[in-house]
Amino acid sequence: MNFFPPTIRLVLAFVFVLGPCANPRLDAQFRCDVVDNSHGLSQGYVFDILQDKEGFLWFSTKDGLNRYDGYQFKIFSHDAYDSISISSNSCSYMCEDRYGRIWIGTEENGISVYDKVTDRFLRIRQKEGQTNSLAGNRIQFPIIEMSDGRMMTCTHNKKINLITLPPNAHQNKPDIKIEELDIPFDYYFLTYYTTYKGETWLNAHGKHMKFNPAINNFEWKKDIEPFSTFQLNKNGSVWTNSKYYNLIDSNQTYALFDKSLMEDQGSYI
Repeated sequence: MNFFPPTIRLVLAFVFVLGPCANPRLDAQFRCDVVDNSHGLSQGYVFDILQDKEGFLWFSTKDGLNRYDGYQFKIFSHDAYDSISISSNSCSYMCEDRYGRIWIGTEENGISVYDKVTDRFLRIRQKEGQTNSLAGNRIQFPIIEMSDGRMMTCTHNKKINLITLPPNAHQNKPDIKIEELDIPFDYYFLTYYTTYKGETWLNAHGKHMKFNPAINNFEWKKDIEPFSTFQLNKNGSVWTNSKYYNLIDSNQTYALFDKSLMEDQGSYI
């Protein structure tokens, strides 16, 4: 879960991207383009940005899903009369899985999974009275892929959902399996990720837990400084924006600094 609200995150993203262009010496090395509603973006409130394996940029907004090819936008909107359209225009987190499918969380209608081959969306939602469904339809936490191919997210009611979706789900009647896990600790910040080593970790406001496939659940490992954003390293370690900017390597934690740089106000990494 990101520390800053989506609007602030987008501003910061542009600060870091456009910052080098303020230096005239770097003008020849960097080209900075600004895209907005006048270029075809459906709405200015961008919640999440994803670059897929093919190089397309995806923008989730409050008014539809946008795909940008460097020249123009293609907008995917909800159609109440089309069951293979995206389930909602109010989009949140996104993730691309190993099959190239784009998973899009929504704020009130579950998850939509876009298949590029069939140009269709598959809707995964909470269904009243059914156990094999999402725990809730408001996706306010990230969607990630685990090493075994299952997709993981957390709904607004603090339930972990593990979703198994076959590769050909958009072509046949999908056999979707959804498992629901409880988080044993209360939290303000909830962060989870899969490292390059294939380990999935969850941090519930300092309670650091590792997913154990043998029990199909998370196990508490240790208490560490809570964090909200992180950066994965290819050696399997993780940088976090905790109080002292920690480096986490498996179950070991190393502080980069011996005092807080942000005076407990948080930061972004």
